[in-house]
Amino acid sequence: MVASLDELVDRDAWNAAVEEIHRVGVEVLERSEDPEDAGRVVYPHGVVTESDDPEVVVDGAAVKRFETSGNVSDSTFGLYLRMPLTCDAMQHHNRSRYDMWEDTPLFEKFPKFKEFVKHHIIGKVLEHVGRIWVIIDRSGKDGIRHRDHTIPDVLNEFVWLRAGDSKTIRVYQNGDSNDGQICTGHAAWFDPRFEHQAVCLDANTAAISVRIDGPFTRTAKAAVKNYSLWSPSTFQPRP
Repeated sequence: MVASLDELVDRDAWNAAVEEIHRVGVEVLERSEDPEDAGRVVYPHGVVTESDDPEVVVDGAAVKRFETSGNVSDSTFGLYLRMPLTCDAMQHHNRSRYDMWEDTPLFEKFPKFKEFVKHHIIGKVLEHVGRIWVIIDRSGKDGIRHRDHTIPDVLNEFVWLRAGDSKTIRVYQNGDSNDGQICTGHAAWFDPRFEHQAVCLDANTAAISVRIDGPFTRTAKAAVKNYSLWSPSTFQPRP
């Protein structure tokens, strides 16, 4: 159920960016909670979603408290390094479109990660990049078990990256709590229409992952070609 993309993503290059992601990502969360921070702005209406909840923005990047299916986590946040140009960009079939997303000023504070995306993701795993978001959990607990959506003809293409060993992801094919498959490598793809949840492996370290949306290269499509072998019939990929 979890398709490995390890062979397409240089592990040494990724590890070189992980320290930066941990350091800067946690700093951004701290700034988002500081009302005196000059780079912190609170928008009265959603800029990432159409929610009426206010959004905290640090240096142009939204810091959004994680919410799915009515469940809200006080310790899990999504940090958008590429922001949507319109609300339509947040539609599941538009998250891979480079023309509907733009880099935030905050992305410049992740120079190693930005270079990693340029040289090791674009052209090797993804044709181009749409949304980039960093998910950070500081609770030491597993994340909320959820599905992203259940749209039959939308099969999201993205690479999911583990930022260190403190976090992984478990994907459930049949809804049985005992049938989950865990990502054991550093780069993967899974179908987000199945239930999945972040798994914390070190309660003393912020659990961080990165999801980069974009259309797969031919090589990446070949790496996930066995998807149809375990996909429910209603979730078959489009030809």
